[in-house]
Amino acid sequence: MAVLDMVFMFFLVPAVYGQFTNGGQLCKTLDTLFMYTPEEARETLACLGPLLGRYRLVELSLDLVYPVVYSLFLSMVLTALLRNTPLDQKLLRYLPLLPILAWFSDLLENLGIVTMISLYPEIPRPLAAAASLCTSMKWIFVGLSVASSIIFSVYKLVIKRKPQL
Repeated sequence: MAVLDMVFMFFLVPAVYGQFTNGGQLCKTLDTLFMYTPEEARETLACLGPLLGRYRLVELSLDLVYPVVYSLFLSMVLTALLRNTPLDQKLLRYLPLLPILAWFSDLLENLGIVTMISLYPEIPRPLAAAASLCTSMKWIFVGLSVASSIIFSVYKLVIKRKPQL
């Protein structure tokens, strides 16, 4: 799972998203932003222009598969790190659900983006706001998942190095 995640993260995603240039101008994509206004969504889609069909295809293919890969990977990492952790925090057992929440937010984000592409140039403000909220939630859950993985990796290393009495 780790190898598959690395292939996506370092090769497929940069290769695909790096192709969104229109007339020599590199266009941002909505799902790579942390948040955006309805006007920024319209500007981003306008920049993509003739590439909107390709962007929709990416949202309906690669961006449906990759979230499953990173969510499963992060959930497995968190589950492994929390196994046999002597912390009595009942909330810790729910940490492996953070990547699943990221996946669900990503899925809703993709639905919003594909709908905006389909309706472009008329993008309803509530749709853009909802898609942006899902994008922000995705990044928050991914960030919390990665931060938790780092924190518990360090915790495990420190605990392992302490001599057992």
